[in-house]
Amino acid sequence: KSKVREIRKEERNVYQKKSEIESKEKLASEDQKQDIEKERWKIENERDRLEQERYQKEDEFKSLKLQLKEIDLKVGDFKKEISNLDDKKKSLFKEKQSILLLKEKASLEKELSKLNNIYEEARENLFKNNEEKEKVDSEYNEIARQEKAIEEEIFVLEKKDNETDDVIEKRRIEEDRRQKEEERRSVEKRRWEIEEKVKKVKQEREKIKDNYRKLTEEKEDLEKRIKEIEEKIA
Repeated sequence: KSKVREIRKEERNVYQKKSEIESKEKLASEDQKQDIEKERWKIENERDRLEQERYQKEDEFKSLKLQLKEIDLKVGDFKKEISNLDDKKKSLFKEKQSILLLKEKASLEKELSKLNNIYEEARENLFKNNEEKEKVDSEYNEIARQEKAIEEEIFVLEKKDNETDDVIEKRRIEEDRRQKEEERRSVEKRRWEIEEKVKKVKQEREKIKDNYRKLTEEKEDLEKRIKEIEEKIA
């Protein structure tokens, strides 16, 4: 564009020279006129040359502008294509994430299904243990009641033994006491067995409760993770 301005400047100078010559031409004599006209031809040729040069530069500039415009259009199309590719890439990434999450969800649901069976079994074991505990507690209470009743009878017999001086009565009381003491020993042995059962039921109960607690925590963790996945893919 600066070159075109330079050419226009030269054109103005040429035009000025041409005007000056044309003024001389009007005042010139017949002898001088031919030389002046030849000089004007040179100036006109120079002007023609400058105009052609300007045309060329203007065409070049116009062509360059068109090329730049075309480049801008291509750049715009390229940017749009990049944007579309980015969107597609994001969409594919999201789709891939969704597929991975769905696979994880399916795996977790399968694991949860198995865990639910174990969980229900553990809960059933806990119910059975409760029933067993109630049964042995009832047995223990009954044997403790029997033991207490026998001890009270022995206490009464001991008191009667101490209060009587009759030899025959004393022997009868002592025989009854020995019989009750034998019954008490039998009841005590039975109580020992029941106490062992109570101990085992209690230990088993602690194991079942601990296992049930762990299963409950694991079950809740799986359900929580499945819910998180469902929220992500929603």
